[in-house]
Amino acid sequence: MGIPTVHESPTGPRFYRPELDVLRFLAFVMVFAVHADVASTPILKAISESGRGGVCVFFLLSSYLITELLEREDAKTHGISLRSFYIRRALRIWPLYFLALLLARLIDWHVPHLQMSNGRLLASVFLVGNWYTYFYGFPASFALVLWSVTVEEQFYLVWPSVRKFLGSRALLLVSILTFPVSYAAIFWLCMHARLERQFWVNTFVQIQFFGLGGMLALQLKGASPRWPLAGRALLFLGGLFAFFVAQYFFHHSGDMSLVRNAVPEYLLLAAGSVMLFFSVLGMARLGRATFLVYLGKVSYGLYVFHVLGLRIALRPASLLVRRMALPDWEGRIIQAALGLMITFGMAHVSYRYFEAFFLRFKERFATVKTREV
Repeated sequence: MGIPTVHESPTGPRFYRPELDVLRFLAFVMVFAVHADVASTPILKAISESGRGGVCVFFLLSSYLITELLEREDAKTHGISLRSFYIRRALRIWPLYFLALLLARLIDWHVPHLQMSNGRLLASVFLVGNWYTYFYGFPASFALVLWSVTVEEQFYLVWPSVRKFLGSRALLLVSILTFPVSYAAIFWLCMHARLERQFWVNTFVQIQFFGLGGMLALQLKGASPRWPLAGRALLFLGGLFAFFVAQYFFHHSGDMSLVRNAVPEYLLLAAGSVMLFFSVLGMARLGRATFLVYLGKVSYGLYVFHVLGLRIALRPASLLVRRMALPDWEGRIIQAALGLMITFGMAHVSYRYFEAFFLRFKERFATVKTREV
């Protein structure tokens, strides 16, 4: 028996799913939990660190939305403008990305031990920062999270050209082929690499989540399943549980150089990402949660600035812990709470007074209108 679906016209005047902005905010919260590091027991640590799956959700969402927009553009205009696509992506991603790199460099001058090397800066400027991290490790700089932005930029380099010149069927085939490519890369890394980061920041490993997003867009064709609330809750909890199992049983407690650990971990991350996606897709009431939707709207800034927010919060949190003689775990919670508030403030200011200028300009190149600025 099929799942009832709600279909949307592929040539509608605007494509926007606010419930996916809420999922985007959830993905940020998961990543924030990893870097906040407030857990005090192995189980709690595995729960918080399972939030790394939020990065996979970001990748899936990005691919789903980009693929859907490409399909709608082709249906509307009988073609795809690569020039307009890359202008839109540059105006959305580059201003904040390069601002973060500039801030990281300015901080270098005042806090030498957080310095970003010239080589890393150059790699980041040319959008291959993830590969620099692959070889040399994560930086001490707050810009350590920008590796994932460079992975997305590499995805943008290929995806629209495949759709424009080869069509939807070829893009679906490429989406499917991302899985053998990803798991071939994982097998190779199990034999030749020994460091977990070499799996995590590797474009060829992460490409499976872009493939998933592409397959979902091409198969759903603008439709969304009408799940009952109980079914959505089960999918949501199942997605979170899949992330936890991946972290606790295969990552946290295992050797990532073993195929029996690496392959199940990434399969669970893929399954969890899809379950979380379906748990919210088409959930109209979630799309009416305006505050959560707004937080998803500014999630790029939240993601870029959250490590900086946590570091700014460290000093006042430490002073409070010493003054009130609080245990260390309470200090970490205070730092996380304060860091989250600081991050919200920075992301809001960034979006309203910096990003919005470029986003309004970006709308001039939009064939299919999306959310309003």
